[in-house]
Amino acid sequence: MSPAPPTDEDPRDLRRATRATYAVFAAAGGAFAAWAGRIPAVKTELGLTPGQLGLLLLAGSAGSLVGLPLAGRVASAIGVARTVLLGAALTLAGLVALGPVIERTGSPAWTGAALFVALFGIGQWDVAMNLHGADVDRRGGTNLMPRFHAAFSLGTVAIDGLDGKSGRLRLSGGQSADPEKLASDIVANYRTGYMLQEKL
Repeated sequence: MSPAPPTDEDPRDLRRATRATYAVFAAAGGAFAAWAGRIPAVKTELGLTPGQLGLLLLAGSAGSLVGLPLAGRVASAIGVARTVLLGAALTLAGLVALGPVIERTGSPAWTGAALFVALFGIGQWDVAMNLHGADVDRRGGTNLMPRFHAAFSLGTVAIDGLDGKSGRLRLSGGQSADPEKLASDIVANYRTGYMLQEKL
């Protein structure tokens, strides 16, 4: 696919927006890895059978299925950068809630609710960052989407490695959410300020 013709944009704004997009993709990959790496522990903590685990994962998938088609409307209403922030906030809230919910209730239903919120947020985040990446390509006349998706993959690897090395990541007995917080901080405290701010 050939890149689109460049538009009349400030090159510095485009460079900052490109770096922001890389960071947001990487953070989204990290947030996803923070959940995926915990699936075996969740199964053990809740004492789930394979069938029950499948139903729990289905609850998360339902969150994505609801969040994905709504994301375009949300981005049109509040802008892409704010949609990324909204998705990151919901993802972080859902993931951080998993530990206390499992520890205090031991309920697959409440765990599924937290997972629904987290993956609903990831759905919003995913669509918004792809919209922004496509806009960066259009304005800059580039074809960076494959590299943006590579950044997502690198984010999963990086957070998975951090998760594996950290003894603080426990589902019960003192929840810590360092990988999720790292991903959220990348988005909320720095990079979204450099994203292109127009609404779609």
